[in-house]
Amino acid sequence: MEKDPDAAHRLNLLYRVLHTYESRLVGADPGFMQGSPLALDGDRSTVLQPGHRAYLHLRSTYEFLDSIGRLVQAKKTFSPLGVEQAMGRTALLAACKALYLLEPDDSDERFRRCAALALEDDKSSLREVRDALAVVDESDPIHKTFTDWREKLRCDQSGILEEVTRLGLTPVALKGDGELFGIVARYLDRVSPLPQPDDVRPTKSVSYRAILMRYWNQTSGYAHAHTWPLLRIAESAPGTNQLTVAANIADVIGLLTMIWDVFDNAMSLLQQRG
Repeated sequence: MEKDPDAAHRLNLLYRVLHTYESRLVGADPGFMQGSPLALDGDRSTVLQPGHRAYLHLRSTYEFLDSIGRLVQAKKTFSPLGVEQAMGRTALLAACKALYLLEPDDSDERFRRCAALALEDDKSSLREVRDALAVVDESDPIHKTFTDWREKLRCDQSGILEEVTRLGLTPVALKGDGELFGIVARYLDRVSPLPQPDDVRPTKSVSYRAILMRYWNQTSGYAHAHTWPLLRIAESAPGTNQLTVAANIADVIGLLTMIWDVFDNAMSLLQQRG
Protein backbone atom coordinates (compact mmCIF):
# COMPACT_ATOMS: atom_id res chain seq x y z
CA MET A 1 0.00 0.00 0.00
CA GLU A 2 1.24 3.50 -0.79
CA LYS A 3 2.95 5.24 2.10
CA ASP A 4 1.27 8.52 2.98
CA PRO A 5 1.93 9.88 6.50
CA ASP A 6 -0.88 12.43 6.22
CA ALA A 7 -3.37 9.77 5.15
CA ALA A 8 -2.28 7.48 7.99
CA HIS A 9 -2.73 10.40 10.40
CA ARG A 10 -6.27 10.98 9.10
CA LEU A 11 -7.09 7.31 9.60
CA ASN A 12 -5.79 7.38 13.17
CA LEU A 13 -7.83 10.52 13.88
CA LEU A 14 -10.97 8.92 12.46
CA TYR A 15 -10.57 5.92 14.73
CA ARG A 16 -9.88 8.03 17.81
CA VAL A 17 -13.15 9.87 17.23
CA LEU A 18 -14.97 6.61 16.43
CA HIS A 19 -14.06 5.14 19.80
CA THR A 20 -15.63 8.07 21.64
CA TYR A 21 -18.98 6.56 20.62
CA GLU A 22 -18.26 3.19 22.23
CA SER A 23 -19.94 3.96 25.56
CA ARG A 24 -23.13 5.11 23.77
CA LEU A 25 -23.40 1.85 21.84
CA VAL A 26 -22.86 -0.68 24.62
CA GLY A 27 -25.69 -3.04 25.49
CA ALA A 28 -28.95 -4.04 23.83
CA ASP A 29 -30.98 -1.20 25.39
CA PRO A 30 -30.58 2.07 23.46
CA GLY A 31 -31.35 4.05 26.63
CA PHE A 32 -33.55 6.77 25.15
CA MET A 33 -34.44 9.65 27.47
CA GLN A 34 -38.01 9.65 28.75
CA GLY A 35 -40.15 11.98 26.68
CA SER A 36 -37.71 12.08 23.75
CA PRO A 37 -39.12 11.56 20.23
CA LEU A 38 -37.69 8.03 19.96
CA ALA A 39 -38.94 7.09 23.43
CA LEU A 40 -42.41 8.36 22.47
CA ASP A 41 -42.20 6.29 19.27
CA GLY A 42 -41.60 3.26 21.47
CA ASP A 43 -44.70 4.08 23.50
CA ARG A 44 -46.82 4.12 20.35
CA SER A 45 -45.99 0.60 19.20
CA THR A 46 -44.50 -2.64 20.42
CA VAL A 47 -44.31 -4.10 16.89
CA LEU A 48 -42.41 -1.28 15.19
CA GLN A 49 -39.55 0.41 17.03
CA PRO A 50 -37.75 2.87 14.70
CA GLY A 51 -35.28 4.05 17.34
CA HIS A 52 -34.33 0.59 18.56
CA ARG A 53 -33.88 -0.67 15.01
CA ALA A 54 -31.69 2.33 14.13
CA TYR A 55 -29.64 1.77 17.28
CA LEU A 56 -28.95 -1.85 16.30
CA HIS A 57 -27.80 -0.74 12.84
CA LEU A 58 -25.47 1.82 14.43
CA ARG A 59 -24.05 -0.84 16.76
CA SER A 60 -23.41 -3.00 13.71
CA THR A 61 -21.68 -0.13 11.89
CA TYR A 62 -19.49 0.56 14.89
CA GLU A 63 -18.51 -3.09 15.31
CA PHE A 64 -17.54 -3.46 11.66
CA LEU A 65 -15.58 -0.19 11.55
CA ASP A 66 -13.81 -1.13 14.78
CA SER A 67 -13.01 -4.60 13.43
CA ILE A 68 -11.58 -3.15 10.21
CA GLY A 69 -9.34 -0.90 12.29
CA ARG A 70 -8.13 -3.76 14.48
CA LEU A 71 -7.45 -5.95 11.45
CA VAL A 72 -5.49 -3.23 9.66
CA GLN A 73 -3.54 -2.51 12.85
CA ALA A 74 -2.65 -6.18 13.27
CA LYS A 75 -1.66 -6.64 9.61
CA LYS A 76 -0.05 -3.21 9.27
CA THR A 77 -1.76 -2.86 5.91
CA PHE A 78 -5.17 -2.53 4.24
CA SER A 79 -5.33 -5.30 1.67
CA PRO A 80 -6.92 -4.35 -1.67
CA LEU A 81 -8.15 -7.93 -1.93
CA GLY A 82 -8.88 -8.48 1.74
CA VAL A 83 -11.90 -8.93 3.93
CA GLU A 84 -11.78 -5.23 4.86
CA GLN A 85 -13.63 -4.39 1.64
CA ALA A 86 -16.45 -6.84 2.33
CA MET A 87 -16.70 -5.62 5.93
CA GLY A 88 -16.88 -2.06 4.64
CA ARG A 89 -19.92 -3.02 2.56
CA THR A 90 -21.83 -4.19 5.65
CA ALA A 91 -20.81 -1.12 7.66
CA LEU A 92 -21.92 1.23 4.86
CA LEU A 93 -25.32 -0.41 4.46
CA ALA A 94 -25.98 -0.52 8.22
CA ALA A 95 -25.09 3.16 8.62
CA CYS A 96 -27.37 4.13 5.73
CA LYS A 97 -30.28 2.16 7.22
CA ALA A 98 -29.79 3.91 10.57
CA LEU A 99 -29.77 7.36 9.00
CA TYR A 100 -32.79 6.46 6.84
CA LEU A 101 -34.75 5.61 10.01
CA LEU A 102 -33.62 8.62 12.04
CA GLU A 103 -33.72 11.36 9.41
CA PRO A 104 -37.46 12.23 9.48
CA ASP A 105 -38.67 14.79 12.01
CA ASP A 106 -42.14 13.27 11.74
CA SER A 107 -42.91 10.22 13.89
CA ASP A 108 -45.32 8.78 11.33
CA GLU A 109 -42.63 8.85 8.66
CA ARG A 110 -40.17 7.08 10.97
CA PHE A 111 -42.77 4.33 11.44
CA ARG A 112 -43.39 4.04 7.70
CA ARG A 113 -39.67 3.69 7.06
CA CYS A 114 -39.26 1.19 9.88
CA ALA A 115 -42.06 -0.93 8.40
CA ALA A 116 -40.49 -0.72 4.94
CA LEU A 117 -37.12 -2.00 6.22
CA ALA A 118 -38.74 -4.72 8.35
CA LEU A 119 -40.82 -6.00 5.42
CA GLU A 120 -37.77 -6.03 3.15
CA ASP A 121 -35.80 -8.03 5.74
CA ASP A 122 -38.64 -10.54 6.10
CA LYS A 123 -38.95 -10.84 2.33
CA SER A 124 -35.23 -11.65 2.03
CA SER A 125 -35.46 -14.20 4.85
CA LEU A 126 -38.48 -15.86 3.23
CA ARG A 127 -36.53 -16.28 -0.01
CA GLU A 128 -33.75 -18.03 1.89
CA VAL A 129 -36.23 -20.32 3.68
CA ARG A 130 -38.02 -21.21 0.45
CA ASP A 131 -34.70 -21.99 -1.24
CA ALA A 132 -33.80 -24.28 1.66
CA LEU A 133 -37.15 -26.08 1.66
CA ALA A 134 -36.79 -26.71 -2.07
CA VAL A 135 -33.76 -28.94 -1.44
CA VAL A 136 -34.40 -30.36 2.06
CA ASP A 137 -36.32 -33.62 2.22
CA GLU A 138 -39.37 -33.71 4.49
CA SER A 139 -37.84 -36.61 6.41
CA ASP A 140 -34.91 -34.41 7.43
CA PRO A 141 -35.45 -33.00 10.98
CA ILE A 142 -34.32 -29.57 9.81
CA HIS A 143 -37.29 -29.43 7.41
CA LYS A 144 -39.63 -28.67 10.34
CA THR A 145 -37.26 -25.94 11.57
CA PHE A 146 -37.43 -24.20 8.20
CA THR A 147 -41.20 -24.71 7.98
CA ASP A 148 -41.74 -23.16 11.42
CA TRP A 149 -39.46 -20.27 10.52
CA ARG A 150 -41.42 -19.67 7.31
CA GLU A 151 -44.68 -19.44 9.25
CA LYS A 152 -43.13 -17.08 11.79
CA LEU A 153 -41.90 -14.79 9.01
CA ARG A 154 -45.33 -14.79 7.40
CA CYS A 155 -46.93 -13.90 10.74
CA ASP A 156 -44.34 -11.14 11.24
CA GLN A 157 -45.21 -9.65 7.85
CA SER A 158 -48.93 -9.75 8.64
CA GLY A 159 -48.30 -8.22 12.05
CA ILE A 160 -46.29 -5.35 10.56
CA LEU A 161 -49.00 -4.54 8.03
CA GLU A 162 -51.69 -4.72 10.72
CA GLU A 163 -49.68 -2.37 12.93
CA VAL A 164 -49.21 0.13 10.10
CA THR A 165 -52.99 0.09 9.58
CA ARG A 166 -53.63 0.49 13.34
CA LEU A 167 -51.38 3.55 13.36
CA GLY A 168 -53.42 5.01 10.50
CA LEU A 169 -50.50 5.00 8.08
CA THR A 170 -50.07 4.04 4.46
CA PRO A 171 -47.22 1.53 4.05
CA VAL A 172 -44.32 2.52 1.83
CA ALA A 173 -42.02 0.24 -0.15
CA LEU A 174 -38.29 0.76 -0.38
CA LYS A 175 -37.15 0.08 -3.92
CA GLY A 176 -33.77 -1.45 -3.28
CA ASP A 177 -30.50 -0.04 -2.00
CA GLY A 178 -30.40 2.59 -4.74
CA GLU A 179 -33.44 4.37 -3.28
CA LEU A 180 -32.03 4.00 0.24
CA PHE A 181 -28.77 5.65 -0.81
CA GLY A 182 -30.65 8.38 -2.66
CA ILE A 183 -32.62 9.36 0.47
CA VAL A 184 -29.49 9.29 2.63
CA ALA A 185 -27.52 11.28 0.06
CA ARG A 186 -30.14 14.04 -0.12
CA TYR A 187 -29.89 14.48 3.64
CA LEU A 188 -26.08 14.58 3.58
CA ASP A 189 -26.05 17.01 0.65
CA ARG A 190 -28.31 19.29 2.67
CA VAL A 191 -26.51 19.22 6.03
CA SER A 192 -22.87 18.92 4.90
CA PRO A 193 -22.51 19.53 1.15
CA LEU A 194 -19.31 18.27 -0.42
CA PRO A 195 -16.73 20.83 -1.59
CA GLN A 196 -16.78 21.10 -5.38
CA PRO A 197 -13.69 21.53 -7.58
CA ASP A 198 -13.57 24.94 -9.22
CA ASP A 199 -13.52 23.50 -12.74
CA VAL A 200 -16.62 21.28 -12.31
CA ARG A 201 -19.86 22.54 -13.83
CA PRO A 202 -22.89 22.55 -11.44
CA THR A 203 -24.60 19.90 -13.58
CA LYS A 204 -21.57 17.66 -13.03
CA SER A 205 -21.16 18.33 -9.32
CA VAL A 206 -19.83 15.70 -6.95
CA SER A 207 -22.75 14.21 -5.01
CA TYR A 208 -23.01 11.93 -2.02
CA ARG A 209 -25.25 9.59 -3.99
CA ALA A 210 -22.60 9.06 -6.66
CA ILE A 211 -19.96 8.33 -4.02
CA LEU A 212 -22.25 6.04 -2.03
CA MET A 213 -23.11 4.04 -5.16
CA ARG A 214 -19.48 3.92 -6.21
CA TYR A 215 -18.32 2.39 -2.93
CA TRP A 216 -21.38 0.15 -2.69
CA ASN A 217 -20.66 -1.32 -6.13
CA GLN A 218 -16.96 -1.62 -5.42
CA THR A 219 -17.36 -3.37 -2.07
CA SER A 220 -20.18 -5.57 -3.38
CA GLY A 221 -17.80 -6.85 -6.03
CA TYR A 222 -15.25 -7.83 -3.42
CA ALA A 223 -17.88 -9.40 -1.15
CA HIS A 224 -19.16 -11.63 -3.95
CA ALA A 225 -15.69 -12.56 -5.26
CA HIS A 226 -16.14 -10.77 -8.59
CA THR A 227 -12.98 -9.66 -10.38
CA TRP A 228 -14.24 -6.45 -11.97
CA PRO A 229 -13.42 -4.18 -8.98
CA LEU A 230 -9.77 -5.18 -9.40
CA LEU A 231 -9.55 -3.57 -12.82
CA ARG A 232 -9.59 -0.15 -11.18
CA ILE A 233 -6.53 -0.84 -9.05
CA ALA A 234 -4.63 -3.34 -11.21
CA GLU A 235 -1.77 -2.71 -13.61
CA SER A 236 -0.01 -5.03 -16.03
CA ALA A 237 3.43 -6.06 -14.86
CA PRO A 238 6.11 -4.83 -17.28
CA GLY A 239 6.75 -7.33 -20.04
CA THR A 240 3.95 -9.67 -18.97
CA ASN A 241 0.21 -10.08 -19.23
CA GLN A 242 -0.09 -10.55 -15.49
CA LEU A 243 -1.92 -8.02 -13.35
CA THR A 244 -0.37 -6.61 -10.21
CA VAL A 245 -2.59 -5.10 -7.54
CA ALA A 246 -1.56 -2.37 -5.15
CA ALA A 247 -3.90 -0.55 -2.81
CA ASN A 248 -4.18 3.20 -3.06
CA ILE A 249 -4.39 4.59 0.45
CA ALA A 250 -6.48 7.51 -0.83
CA ASP A 251 -9.13 4.99 -1.82
CA VAL A 252 -8.95 3.37 1.61
CA ILE A 253 -9.44 6.79 3.18
CA GLY A 254 -12.34 7.46 0.82
CA LEU A 255 -14.22 4.27 1.71
CA LEU A 256 -13.79 4.60 5.47
CA THR A 257 -14.53 8.34 5.42
CA MET A 258 -17.76 7.74 3.50
CA ILE A 259 -18.88 5.15 6.06
CA TRP A 260 -17.85 7.51 8.85
CA ASP A 261 -19.78 10.46 7.39
CA VAL A 262 -23.02 8.47 7.30
CA PHE A 263 -22.42 6.92 10.73
CA ASP A 264 -21.50 10.23 12.39
CA ASN A 265 -24.57 12.01 11.00
CA ALA A 266 -26.80 9.13 12.12
CA MET A 267 -25.26 9.23 15.60
CA SER A 268 -25.99 12.97 15.78
CA LEU A 269 -29.63 12.28 14.91
CA LEU A 270 -29.77 9.52 17.55
CA GLN A 271 -28.58 12.03 20.15
CA GLN A 272 -31.07 14.67 18.99
CA ARG A 273 -34.09 12.36 18.91
CA GLY A 274 -33.21 9.98 21.74
